[in-house]
Amino acid sequence: MNLDKVFEELLSSNKNADLVNLIYDIMRGNVSPSEKVYESLEKIREENSRFNSYITIISPSEEALRILDKIIKSNNMKFGNLIGVPIAVKDNIYTKNVLTTIASRIYKDFIPSYDASVIVKLKEEDGIVIGKTNLHALASGVSNVSSDFGPVRNPHDPNRISGGSSGGSAVTVAVGSVKASIGTDTFGSIRIPASLCGIVGYKPSYGLISNRGLYPTAWSFDTVGFLTRSVIDSAYLAGIFIDGIDALRINKGIDRRLRLGYLVDEETQLEVEREFIKLLPVLESNGIEIVKLDMDLKTITEIARTIRLSEGATIHYELFMKRERDYPRDTAELIRMGMKVPAYEYIRALKLREAMLIDFLKLDVDAIIMPTTPIVAPEINEVEKDEIKFRNILTKYIALPNLFGSPAVSLPAGKINSLPWGLQIVGRPKQDESLLRISKKIEDIIQNYF
Repeated sequence: MNLDKVFEELLSSNKNADLVNLIYDIMRGNVSPSEKVYESLEKIREENSRFNSYITIISPSEEALRILDKIIKSNNMKFGNLIGVPIAVKDNIYTKNVLTTIASRIYKDFIPSYDASVIVKLKEEDGIVIGKTNLHALASGVSNVSSDFGPVRNPHDPNRISGGSSGGSAVTVAVGSVKASIGTDTFGSIRIPASLCGIVGYKPSYGLISNRGLYPTAWSFDTVGFLTRSVIDSAYLAGIFIDGIDALRINKGIDRRLRLGYLVDEETQLEVEREFIKLLPVLESNGIEIVKLDMDLKTITEIARTIRLSEGATIHYELFMKRERDYPRDTAELIRMGMKVPAYEYIRALKLREAMLIDFLKLDVDAIIMPTTPIVAPEINEVEKDEIKFRNILTKYIALPNLFGSPAVSLPAGKINSLPWGLQIVGRPKQDESLLRISKKIEDIIQNYF
């Protein structure tokens, strides 16, 4: 199949395929990379003054853009799959000769001498790093309030949090300054801001994308992933960065009846939990079998948190002993908690994970669905009063994919008082294409319903 037909097929059945649409426009000569870069930079500067989503904005050299424009216009040289598209990158991912602060005063002057593996691949595919996005300091939080460069603000209400720690990466996609961004997910750090900002967040299976050049948060969980406006855009990126994934296959959907297991706390009935329960009959009316699962999410979260806290404390121990005052209060508290985890508890958590994974893989469902977060974005001033309280609330449904290394997608599923909420879909480890196909089907149902 020729490229025109591939892109036409992808675009014909996807409303918000902004990334795929832009790549097709550049490929056909409807717009040049330099035009899109300058347009993106203008939007980013305006966006940043309102939402504080970037730490560093990068203007590519005019000469490099002219060369790229010429290559594409000549149509006689091979160009990469990202063909001059501006991409935002979370500021805990190393970029050669570009400031990489991890949103911390500790690293305010840090300039890496090499590119992270994901950036090497992005550049090989002719993508352009347009800026480094703001995050929760040291990628150790889920609100993005505790950044030494100021809080990231929600595009739906600037008085509310973006979610984190990939908050800047989510905001810049939500407002349309870029069509895609690269983030990281250790304990919900892609899915939470995707949910609170109303976009798609995709956390791949653990280990499918190299973590080389990623500032560590917890070695067992750290995962590079993507934030976009549609599942097919995330699938397109997955096809570039992960072997064996094909966006065209994902776009064809699933021609059999799906069986999905759901998890929700029906006792607390928080705002998003109520909306999630209302969505289940909609999925059933579209031919999906829905079954309730009996899984102890609280225990799963506790085990995952033990691993994350212990590894985080180990990563930061020496630096923390020297520069404790330079750590945000909530991050410092997490490190202290991690230091109190005995070695036997950490090892026990790892062994429990192995046993629970066996049970997880035996589940007779195609995927698991649950809310991404139980609430919509809270106000910044409320979070500042009690960061740990809101961390616990926002991570209520997050830990399972991190603990088991599973792929997960957060989809926009509706709004509550004009604020978005997300539906989370979790697949089996290393079955990312299957999960993306399921997510595409559910995305279509939700878009048609609303």
